[in-house]
Amino acid sequence: DTPEAIEDALWEANRLQWAEASGKALVLVGDAPAHSVGECPYHRDYRTEAKRLVSQSARIYTVLCGNYEPAREMFIWLAEESGGKLLPLANIRDLCDLLVAIAMKEGGKLDAYRTKLLAEKRLTDSKRALLQILEV
Repeated sequence: DTPEAIEDALWEANRLQWAEASGKALVLVGDAPAHSVGECPYHRDYRTEAKRLVSQSARIYTVLCGNYEPAREMFIWLAEESGGKLLPLANIRDLCDLLVAIAMKEGGKLDAYRTKLLAEKRLTDSKRALLQILEV
């Protein structure tokens, strides 16, 4: 139900022990925006938490389920602020492959993953659209 606890997920991600030399990426999946600071039981702000992650060179990939405009606006902001991507999920069956694709992008192997999906005849139109967003 709306609102999501996105500010809590970002807060938790800020407490992770990130390895200095490793890439840092966070994937947020949701269909509603975060709480406002006044609504959040812990008075956390998603913008503050996102900026802390960005200061650690973390990228945020936002996976939007549905098309609720307030969520879309917030997910766009999170992705753009961090150098990540907004990924609109049209088919829930694409989620697992999308998560792998994000990891492969972070590792510089997105093309190899696309080739694998194609060889296995699992590259649907909806997955192709998501991979195109990741390539840019």
